[in-house]
Amino acid sequence: MSEQCLKNVNEWVECGTDGRNHRPCCVEEGIPELCLSACSPPLVELTDEHSQCLQFVEKIMKCTVAGIEKLPGPAQNFEIVALNNTAVTFAWEAPRQTTEVVHYQVRLFESGNFVEEVGENVSTRVHIYCEM
Repeated sequence: MSEQCLKNVNEWVECGTDGRNHRPCCVEEGIPELCLSACSPPLVELTDEHSQCLQFVEKIMKCTVAGIEKLPGPAQNFEIVALNNTAVTFAWEAPRQTTEVVHYQVRLFESGNFVEEVGENVSTRVHIYCEM
């Protein structure tokens, strides 16, 4: 893959996935772990080894198109408000689209590692209390 193409791949993935997570479909379609970042941004740093992912582009695109038709897009106007030293409120608006959002799941990550589920079946606001 040319240097020019590699430079733009992350933008293509971000744009093509519309910020949605298509990984479950890609896993179901047999996309190897190495190539799964093409199913949900951000794309990992590409190496020569990723050239083998080109053979899965059709399946990745199939999952992306199916997901855009049924998965909700990113939340809009996301806001974090500190309540005090140990609590914050996350608030957002539903994405502007025809796909109905039934509920949200809010997960806490630290340095890219999953820590805990902090809200499930929430509407557009969740309070998080932290132990110090």
